[in-house]
Amino acid sequence: MYQCDFCTEYPSWSYPTRDFPMYVLGIPVANSTGGFAACDTCHDMIESERWDDLLNRSIDTSRIPNKDRIRRQLAETVGAMHKQFRDNRLGPAEVWNG
Repeated sequence: MYQCDFCTEYPSWSYPTRDFPMYVLGIPVANSTGGFAACDTCHDMIESERWDDLLNRSIDTSRIPNKDRIRRQLAETVGAMHKQFRDNRLGPAEVWNG
């Protein structure tokens, strides 16, 4: 099943991006390929540039155990990933056809 790359909802939108390595604490941990999927809520936050709201939603909906104890570290890591998304975005969102 597909899910939003920013939270856990089903996606409605797709953002084209360059393929790029994802870094956590300066270490490449994965390769992002084929763009980013977004649900309606995350799409609205992206379009209105509400990055702090998107960051909080990403953390709040994550399945990471004990996330409240490590929230600051999560905010740094997830915030860096969101910045990589913004830096590598190639154009407007398209309707999801996954």
